[in-house]
Amino acid sequence: MKIGISLNNIRFSYGKNDVIKNVDLEISNREIVSLVGPNGAGKTTLLKLMGGLLNPSHGKVYVMGKQIGEISPRSRARIVSTVPQNPRVPQNLKLSEFVMLGRNAHLSLTQWESNEDIQIVKEALEVTDTLNLKDRHLGKISGGELQRGMLALALAQESPVMLLDEPTSNLDLSHQSKMMSLIANSHESRVGPTIIGIHDLTLAARYSNRMILVSEGKVFADGTPEEVLTPANIKEAYGAEVAIIPHPEGGSPVVLPVFNSYPQTK
Repeated sequence: MKIGISLNNIRFSYGKNDVIKNVDLEISNREIVSLVGPNGAGKTTLLKLMGGLLNPSHGKVYVMGKQIGEISPRSRARIVSTVPQNPRVPQNLKLSEFVMLGRNAHLSLTQWESNEDIQIVKEALEVTDTLNLKDRHLGKISGGELQRGMLALALAQESPVMLLDEPTSNLDLSHQSKMMSLIANSHESRVGPTIIGIHDLTLAARYSNRMILVSEGKVFADGTPEEVLTPANIKEAYGAEVAIIPHPEGGSPVVLPVFNSYPQTK
């Protein structure tokens, strides 16, 4: 398989604080990868390095064969679409106008959007269940609706690589599953990898074919969900006791916390 993303001996620091420490990774084009780990492990920083939003202190990041930090933002947008966590957005912009921004990388400075661009945006709104919100201003929609609008923008961008940071964080149970299904379905129509930073280990296991467990800025475990999600790995990385059982639909790992004592119910 062709390599979509390559991180070569990457280090990154905020001031004197080493956040990413000598990370080497290769992610193939057909993989859906979940980045998991405790708070502060470095997941968001890794996603920003992959997307060219941060430059490593040491090492090189290649995305679809290009050194991502050395190309223009416009060229990056044609390669990578990003769904950040808790984005800052213009409150007075309509959702449809916001999603249309995903087409900017495909337009020249003097070019207006075409009927094809309008149709692409409409389809992105439809599949994310936000078409009914198209005329609402961003300041007037909920956090979950904005999360789905961010995914619509990323889909409209039609970039081969998609990076998502906590795409289900503001969603209810129904929309969490729908969001992950949408991400998985969109992956099939793109030629590059999909990388998801996510806290929910059970949800990650169900929709990923590879998981990378990050702890203290390093890759602690890397493999299939079954290989990564073991009680020993989670105990070491999270400091938590868990039990792992197979999901009744498909058999992917389900992670359950283990308490010393459960409250007694009558």
